[in-house]
Parts: sequence; structure tokens; C-alpha cells
Amino acid sequence: MPAISRSSYRMPPMYRPMLAVLFTAFSLAAGFLWVDSASGSAGPGWLFTVAWTGVLAYLARVFLLQTVYELHLDGDDLSWKVPLRSGTVRLSDVRELRPTKGEPNSELIRLADGKALRVMMWKGFLPFIDDITRQAPHLPVRVRPFFSPLAEKWPLQGGGGYERRD
Repeated sequence: MPAISRSSYRMPPMYRPMLAVLFTAFSLAAGFLWVDSASGSAGPGWLFTVAWTGVLAYLARVFLLQTVYELHLDGDDLSWKVPLRSGTVRLSDVRELRPTKGEPNSELIRLADGKALRVMMWKGFLPFIDDITRQAPHLPVRVRPFFSPLAEKWPLQGGGGYERRD
């Protein structure tokens, strides 16, 4: 099969602004909870405040440092972008693509250096995975047999998706 010159997969354009609004709102709520708890008012209390902050920190790590909103395949290079960082790896440094445990709509890209990137399945994800498989047939790739085709047909996709340039 011929090599792929370039292909890309993107989440819809609303993804990044939506994350910014949600994390700003939830962070402000956390600040108010800490002030409320410190002042001794009859608010939700310290246990809820600490739990809220812990969940917020976990979600920030997952969505701001691990969840990919854009992937580019350029020959043997796979570039990725998450809201707070980006990078490029050789396909030979990708160890596997597999479903994320407990999340039916996301896949995990495991890298040789131990990093793990989450990719939410959206329209265009399967053709992009096909391009990766053509470029790196040695790479173990598994997708969920039920949800993957469903993501391709999901209504109200809102932009994003797959693009290929040979």
C-alpha cells in the first residue's frame, strides 16, 4: 500500500473553549468552597471541599494534559495536541492503541516513554486509525467493535473530523 503523506484528526472546534469555561467555573467554585469552609459558615464543609478539589485536580490532569484534541500523521511522525502541551513521536515509539478502560468513547495511545494519551472518538477517528495502521502495520491497534462505528454516525458532530492529503 502507498504511504500516507499527511492525515489529521480533530475534535470539534468547540472542545477547547468548552474546557476553558468549565474549568474556570469549577475552579471558581472550588475557591468559594475553600473560603466558605475556612470562614466556618454552614456550607458543605471541609470533606466536600477537599473532595471537590481532588476531583477537579484529577479531571484537570485528564482533560488538560492527556486528552488529545488534534492528531497529525505526517509520514512516520505522529503529532498530538492537548490543551496544555503538544508533542511529536515516531510511529516506532508508539506501543499500542487500545480502548480506554471504563470509557466507551475513548482510545488510549501508549507511548514508549510511558506517556498515555487519550483520544475521544469522533467522526473521522476510524479512517485516521486506518492511516496509522497502513503506516505502521506492526502496531497493535484495537478499537471497540460497537462504539467505534457508532461514533462515525453520531448526529450533531459539529465540525472536526478527518482530513487526508496524499
